[in-house]
Amino acid sequence: MDYRKRVPDFIERTWSNLETIEQLAKQQGKKKKNVYKITQLINSCLGLVVFPKEDREIKELLKFLPNNLRKKNDNLKIDLEKIFKKLAEENHEVKYSEIFKKSLKDLEKENWRLPKVYFKCDNLKELLRRLRNAIAHSGVFTIPNKNGEIEKIIFIDINKNKVKRYLNNKINPEEISDCFKIIEFDIDTLRSFLENFKELVLRNLKS
Repeated sequence: MDYRKRVPDFIERTWSNLETIEQLAKQQGKKKKNVYKITQLINSCLGLVVFPKEDREIKELLKFLPNNLRKKNDNLKIDLEKIFKKLAEENHEVKYSEIFKKSLKDLEKENWRLPKVYFKCDNLKELLRRLRNAIAHSGVFTIPNKNGEIEKIIFIDINKNKVKRYLNNKINPEEISDCFKIIEFDIDTLRSFLENFKELVLRNLKS
């Protein structure tokens, strides 16, 4: 079934998939190893963080797509005009300004479970930005417990350009630590955070 409302539908289907995998993992117990709920939790970050985070910007950028690329032609076998028609028919928009202005202190008051953040970060917008970068650029790492089970997920947003400048002796050694923005989640906190953010986005839909 196609997406009727692109962002909210994608978010809800992502969460539904996560719950399905979690249920399957619970049913299989420890006998089989073909369903991985934490892997699905990490995969869900794409649909629950990156996808809604980038939605507004990509819609703005699409406005600059040249007319010769919008319709099917000899060089382009797909009709991108169909995408623009669907976007025009969408009668909803996420109020990102309401979401991004929330401070982490606000979220704590609303009983959000938040990660450990090893850099200056005061608001949800900055936290989402760093999470988005880490997810999109493969900066996601896991730490196991003594039994070999994944216990924590570490997201690292690396400023690659600044690291290159450091390697070329163009910035001071003292500045190198600022190139790495580290966010630490335990498994339950990440799941809770994603669920809260999902609900926040869906609450801030305007039509």
